[in-house]
Amino acid sequence: MSKKPADPGTELIESIRTGLPGGVELNEREQALLDLAARQARDVAAAEADIESRGYLVPGSRGQQVVNPSVAEVRQGRLTLGKLLGPRPTRVHEGCRQERQARR
Repeated sequence: MSKKPADPGTELIESIRTGLPGGVELNEREQALLDLAARQARDVAAAEADIESRGYLVPGSRGQQVVNPSVAEVRQGRLTLGKLLGPRPTRVHEGCRQERQARR
């Protein structure tokens, strides 16, 4: 029996959630961004699979060799993932905020 390949979106979500410090939960906005990133990761994986199966160059409309359109999709998808998962303003715990103000 062959094991089903892992879903890239599910792997992404699990990796991020297990990397969170204890007691930290995602808010609704962060969860929505994570869900979008998971969908994007699945799209990138599908485009990468297309490149793997058909190759970097594919036949064009007139039989000429052209770059597989999935190459551009993968590049754009990776940029989008970077934007979705890039640095975000962090939430400051109220106790930390009060401590910082007390030091001033």
